[in-house]
Amino acid sequence: MQYRPVLLLLLSLLLLTVLTCSAQSKLLKPFEYITGEVVNLDGDARAYQLTGLKPSTGYEVRLSFPASIPAFIEFQIVDGSAAAPALRSKPARRLLDCEKLIFATDSNSAVQGFAHPAVLVTAKRRSVHRDGPTAGASKLVYNIVLAELLPVVGLPLDSIPVVVAVVAAVLIALVWSLYWSRSIFPQLLLWLTAPPTAAVTTSSSAAKRDS
Repeated sequence: MQYRPVLLLLLSLLLLTVLTCSAQSKLLKPFEYITGEVVNLDGDARAYQLTGLKPSTGYEVRLSFPASIPAFIEFQIVDGSAAAPALRSKPARRLLDCEKLIFATDSNSAVQGFAHPAVLVTAKRRSVHRDGPTAGASKLVYNIVLAELLPVVGLPLDSIPVVVAVVAAVLIALVWSLYWSRSIFPQLLLWLTAPPTAAVTTSSSAAKRDS
């Protein structure tokens, strides 16, 4: 019984440490995917500290989640060291299950004057469950990534392999169609339109020569 206060104190310190760690923002670096994240619907925002940003470069924060849980996703870019106004994304779904926020850094790697930019992710219910507003899913599981954009075109660098594969497939299909139309297709057409008596006449001539 004399160790009871000590145990309670240790448990309190452990709980406080867990809560403090969970409240801290995670680091979000370019090309590093964070999977299996969870946010409460209509709850508090999740914070991600943006690190590894290059000067005068475009970026996009891209978030994907299951379409089976309808939700509005809202992004906010804030500065943790100053009370600056937030850069908000439009609270509307652009794709079926993907949301993104595009921004650019200045020559000092700051985001609209934010020296230490962080992105806040908030999820809100997009529909009401048939059993009431308290029914249905209460949490949203999602993946998030910070991707660098190519200059001028604004294409994410992590999508280049997909673009290369699509272009290669189109070129292969084009070459095959040209080869088919110029070589295989005419021969097939001649074979289909050839009179069947030609083969019989040839066989008769060969039989006469043999005899």
